[in-house]
Amino acid sequence: MRVERSRLRAVGRVPRALALVYLALGVLGSVAADTADNPVAVPVILVPMLLLAVVSFRVKAWVHDDTLTIRSYWRTRRYLLQDLDPVTTEPYTGWWAGQVGFPGLDVLVLSARGSWELEVRQETICLTRTANRLAEELSALVEEAAGPPVGWDTPQP
Repeated sequence: MRVERSRLRAVGRVPRALALVYLALGVLGSVAADTADNPVAVPVILVPMLLLAVVSFRVKAWVHDDTLTIRSYWRTRRYLLQDLDPVTTEPYTGWWAGQVGFPGLDVLVLSARGSWELEVRQETICLTRTANRLAEELSALVEEAAGPPVGWDTPQP
């Protein structure tokens, strides 16, 4: 079983949409800030929004050669499927606040096999239904890559 490439494309859609909304709000804000009297308003408002929109197109995920690769705004992380526990989801709570919930949005949660530490990948924000489907498919790949649990007798031919 393989995760379809089109399903993993969903990982970057929400960050891109949010960045474009912020860019549109920045354009409206700079127009409303009467730029003729305040020439600093355009760079201060638009440049960060434009930068966010550009780097949001880096956010994506893919599986290749039994490695899950997740690219965020600035970093790329690679996880060997055989070293992961089954993938789960968690409600998206925002980047910094960590308290405000966003209904209908979830993120993927990864953990190393046998470890209690969870790594919540905020850049994997998706709609809840999509995140659940991705978690199921990635978990199946993780189980397939890991093979049988240690101590299980393998049948002899």
